[in-house]
Amino acid sequence: MNIVIYIINHFVQGIGFSAYLFYEALFGLFIGFFLSSILQNVIPKTFIRKHMKNNFLGIIFSVILGIVSSSCSYGAAELSKGMYKEGVDVRNIFSFLISSTNMNIAILILFAYLISFKFAFAEFFGGIIIIVFVILGFSIFERSKKSQYKEKDITIIDTCKICGMKGNDNINYAYNDIKYLFCSPVHKDMFIQNPIKYIGDDISDIKTINGWKDISQTFISDVLMLKWELLSGFLIAGFAESFIPSSFFANALFFLNNIPVIGYILLLLSGLFIAFITFVCSMGNVPVARYLNISKIPIAANITYIYGDLLILPLISIYRKSYPKRIIFLFLLFFMIGAMVAGFIMQSVFPYLPSFRLTFSFNFVFDILNIIAVVITLFLISINKLVKV
Repeated sequence: MNIVIYIINHFVQGIGFSAYLFYEALFGLFIGFFLSSILQNVIPKTFIRKHMKNNFLGIIFSVILGIVSSSCSYGAAELSKGMYKEGVDVRNIFSFLISSTNMNIAILILFAYLISFKFAFAEFFGGIIIIVFVILGFSIFERSKKSQYKEKDITIIDTCKICGMKGNDNINYAYNDIKYLFCSPVHKDMFIQNPIKYIGDDISDIKTINGWKDISQTFISDVLMLKWELLSGFLIAGFAESFIPSSFFANALFFLNNIPVIGYILLLLSGLFIAFITFVCSMGNVPVARYLNISKIPIAANITYIYGDLLILPLISIYRKSYPKRIIFLFLLFFMIGAMVAGFIMQSVFPYLPSFRLTFSFNFVFDILNIIAVVITLFLISINKLVKV
């Protein structure tokens, strides 16, 4: 009977911790999703395709695109699959994928808001380090794979934009430095008459109500894509704080850290392993990282944990359906090496970083900001339901 009461009490306590954590993160979540949805609707898609080239500037563009796009790991992985089918270089694709889940503006705001600026700093600059390792790795080991990369920086879309069938090399049309192949001359002519219709170059006018409807749809879809990640992240953090003694992880990981040389390597790997077994990715790992931080685990392990959201099994399953086995193996290898190096470097600079948080500690101003977040969210939902395009 005592065990049942213990479980019930701690279960209720865990729900309370989760709710408290969600309320504390509410404004950070909102502002991240809100800014991301606006940016996704004002940047033309042809502009994105045109600049995602196989060169240094193309890599920089891919990283910036990830920073301002949706922070959903699953959504980013699915989008990267489409990029690969359209012939985008794997170095651009994985730069985008890493930046969208480790350097995204929404995630950085939530880290600075829920834990501290130090973690936002580690997430952003660690992401850069990981990207460098992935790019260098593919540049060295895939140098002979010419089919992966585009000659003369010309991207070729080999599926017909009208019907989705395989395009014919002899039936093509160049638009904004991209060569499109078509299955028939008729579909080529349809595309020439109105390219924007088939490649989605429309952008939203935020000065109009219909523009805000587009923004609201993106906002809502991004939230819905992340709902299970966010829910599981907050619940895992809340129940862990309620059921697991805060010293448990710390003692186990500090034991590893005391083993000379190999122990530190295992410590870095343990953070990636925690990410792997929790199945939480993207923004959902922020509350878990907060719990691990409260538990005072070694910083190195917590830092590699926040990088490990691209290593969970559901995403690996997407990779298997998207890329050749060699590409997957190399990406995971380079990513893990880069994450461990980034963890080592970020741990070294941690003591010298300011530890402030973007928070108001539940005072009047903080409550007002959360109320504003809720009001604007309800406004976006109402626009989406009422406005007819």
